[in-house]
Amino acid sequence: LFSWLLAFLYLPSLLPVCQADPAAQGGVPAVDVFLAAIITPIRPEGNLRTVKANKPEVIQPGSMFDLSCHRRTQSQNPLPDGSGVSWLKNGRAFEDSRTSKVIGWLAGSEGLYHDYQIRFFNFSLADAGQYKCKTPQGDILAELAVKPVITPFPFAKIVTAGQHFELKCEGNGYPRTTTTWRMPNGKLKGHSMLRLNATFPKHNGTFTCISRNSAGETERKINVFVKDPLRFTSSPS
Repeated sequence: LFSWLLAFLYLPSLLPVCQADPAAQGGVPAVDVFLAAIITPIRPEGNLRTVKANKPEVIQPGSMFDLSCHRRTQSQNPLPDGSGVSWLKNGRAFEDSRTSKVIGWLAGSEGLYHDYQIRFFNFSLADAGQYKCKTPQGDILAELAVKPVITPFPFAKIVTAGQHFELKCEGNGYPRTTTTWRMPNGKLKGHSMLRLNATFPKHNGTFTCISRNSAGETERKINVFVKDPLRFTSSPS
């Protein structure tokens, strides 16, 4: 009798348990894990790399690559549209443009990975920003940054002593840039406009514009030559 009682108590634990498949209910299967944002260059010379959530990923303008929301799964099928996975840029729903578009789900090796991708055909400053892949398991962040690009200005300038001289340096990048000038004596001027109310021989030398952001810094130089004003003397008649 005792042995029959034990069998009765332990029998439920030995039987298979029927559980509903979340995917069949429009949810995400329990085996799904959203891992990270992945950058996959389209050109063969590039290397696949994972975007770190707390560090900007520096992108070269003109690059061609896919930004993927990387999902590991045992399912052979990607998630259907409307499954709660989407891309946002700077807090707004991502919209296709001339240089980028959402191409949706692509299957990886052996069906174990699926990537929800944005493809960048010709990455530009306008494409830079904060990207967020929203998933049922939480958000995956990726910041695509651009190193400052300085608007070209002359490499050399000749000015007359005593003459007013000014030159603006404009650096464009993402995140926002800050610009300073380094004088020939090594001192820094903390703004983008180089202004000399009156030039003197001491201003002969190289002035360097420095534009910085979290993606890096860029420099551009101009050589300034200060010449003496022409002096005319009258000879005795």
